[in-house]
Amino acid sequence: MTKEQKLEKLIEEIEKKDKARGLPDAYLREHNYMTREELGIGEYSYGVIMIPIDFVLDYLKELQEVLSMLKEKDERIEYYRKQKDYDMQFRHELLEEIRCLNLDKDEKDAEIEKKDRQIELMAQFIATLDIEEDICANVENNNCDKMALGECENCIKQYFAGLVEKE
Repeated sequence: MTKEQKLEKLIEEIEKKDKARGLPDAYLREHNYMTREELGIGEYSYGVIMIPIDFVLDYLKELQEVLSMLKEKDERIEYYRKQKDYDMQFRHELLEEIRCLNLDKDEKDAEIEKKDRQIELMAQFIATLDIEEDICANVENNNCDKMALGECENCIKQYFAGLVEKE
């Protein structure tokens, strides 16, 4: 039996016994309360201790209310604790996913830089082979100086970019 249930039962018993204005010693011993002999106070008639019920009952009901409020508070705390744990787990998973995406992005960026460098080297190689500069002649909006180094490489890139777009 929980403390709350014991308190509820005590309040019910006190209210039942209110007419007699006291509780029997047997009841007090049964529920681990002190009797008149143990306390050394009370009226010694017919084995009954006189308890000021009006005084005690209000405090017991107040105590019952406070215990109920504490239980509700504990339930709320547990709810928010679980919610916090869930939020922390979600945040951790989200941060881990972002970290993985950043790693993937960094890998892709490095791969793109590598491909760009390969294209640049291929364009330089083709430009050295294209002595007649035939590719430059096939590029629209050709602004290259046929004698300048590096200009043909741009034409070669434009030429192949145009072929890809036509596909």
